[in-house]
Amino acid sequence: MASLQILRLLIATLKGGPGKTTSVILLAIALARRNYNVVVICADTRTRGATDWVQESLRLGYTVPFKLAIWEEKNGPLSAFARTVEQQTGADAVLIDTGGEQPEAFAHGCLYADKLIMPVGPMNGELRRILETYRHAAAINESGSKLDISVLLTRVPQAGKGKAREAREDLSTDLRAADGTPDPDKPYALGLHVLTAEITRAGAYDEMYCIIPDDVGEYEDLCTELVGPGNKPGTEGAA
Repeated sequence: MASLQILRLLIATLKGGPGKTTSVILLAIALARRNYNVVVICADTRTRGATDWVQESLRLGYTVPFKLAIWEEKNGPLSAFARTVEQQTGADAVLIDTGGEQPEAFAHGCLYADKLIMPVGPMNGELRRILETYRHAAAINESGSKLDISVLLTRVPQAGKGKAREAREDLSTDLRAADGTPDPDKPYALGLHVLTAEITRAGAYDEMYCIIPDDVGEYEDLCTELVGPGNKPGTEGAA
């Protein structure tokens, strides 16, 4: 039997924004419940959102179904740290949470990860912020370190309708000039891959902060999109 491909995932934008840590934690829960050996690396040295979530959940008596590794600058490059954590834990899913305005950590996260997911709301002000993130990630890709880049629409009023539909159409359309200059009105129209799963405001995900919910809502859809339906291949039953 072929070995299971490890999921190496960075969920981040350089400008910060909604849904980053929430997406990491709730996706990690969904994966763990499908019998994946999951490690979350908290590389946000400013807010420590993932660390706070896990520590507070434990204090409240929840069982956290994944491992947490905390990266600090003294640990050396994040890419090397992540590879070491993967090897030491035997993880088959590693999710990295980096903070906004941390370009060096972001770059090393891209060097380790196979896939970058940029969570962004469907409002123009938020969409415009992904250009810098895309440029940094594309530069990593062009350097020879292959990185799949996707967008996750979060905090949408209604999935597949209105602002969500408009944002999806704009993001997936490439309006750049022949020399690569972004469109001045829609600099986020970059021909990007937008994940089918959408995270709505109605999911009340803010209320899940610092708990381990029984139902992670639309993050189950995201999990299925990334790894397919059902439990990890070769396993049976619930995690």
